[in-house]
Amino acid sequence: MFQMVQNLLLTRFGAYTLVFDARDLAPAAPEVKRTDAHFYLRFWLRAIGLYARGAPVFLVGTHVGGSPADGVAALSAADLAH
Repeated sequence: MFQMVQNLLLTRFGAYTLVFDARDLAPAAPEVKRTDAHFYLRFWLRAIGLYARGAPVFLVGTHVGGSPADGVAALSAADLAH
């Protein structure tokens, strides 16, 4: 439902926080989880960029401490580009 009315709620006057489970981006995570996590992060970043260009965006990865030391990859703009 929110995706249907997002253009009404996203404005450049807001500040946005995208919260995600960082374990889903870990190399050890199943491919399906990594693909879904990238899809939804890209979706929301693009929506904010389209409807709220210039608004601040904060990415918050949760459960980082619960992953193996090499399990959580750094998230960069290049990761979200493909």
